[in-house]
Amino acid sequence: MNLIITNAAAVARVIGCTPQRLRHNARENIWTFVRAVPPERGKTQFQYHTIATELAKYLGITMEELEKRIRGEE
Repeated sequence: MNLIITNAAAVARVIGCTPQRLRHNARENIWTFVRAVPPERGKTQFQYHTIATELAKYLGITMEELEKRIRGEE
């Protein structure tokens, strides 16, 4: 089972980009580890789901290191 990270700002901080860049790249399918989930009926905002294992692989780090970075314990 893959861990899904839904905090786009935390993921952007770990990658070293702005949350806006993360959202753009997700919507344009530039990065395969983050998915833009369209809003549900009656809602207006997209959600951004990041697959933790794929993000760790993209960054070349372990899951333990990714967890530390997400928590801000770099």
